[in-house]
Amino acid sequence: MLNTEIEKKESEIEAVRKELEDAKEHRDDIKQQLDKFEDEITLQKEELSKLYAQKDEMREEFYKLKFEFETEQDQVRHTDWITR
Repeated sequence: MLNTEIEKKESEIEAVRKELEDAKEHRDDIKQQLDKFEDEITLQKEELSKLYAQKDEMREEFYKLKFEFETEQDQVRHTDWITR
């Protein structure tokens, strides 16, 4: 009778150990998935930073060319005014 109670308790303990092990494996799987998502997010942030840097360069180039164009147009207008 005592042996059957001990065996019953041991089987309950083993079931709890199995549940804990399964929970740990599940937690590890979730952590691996989260790590993959974090890596992907990091890559996307780096790509976004590169794109913003490219956008800034293009904006700077645009305003530089726009300024040069306006300067040339001003010179043309001035030359035209002088020749009249």
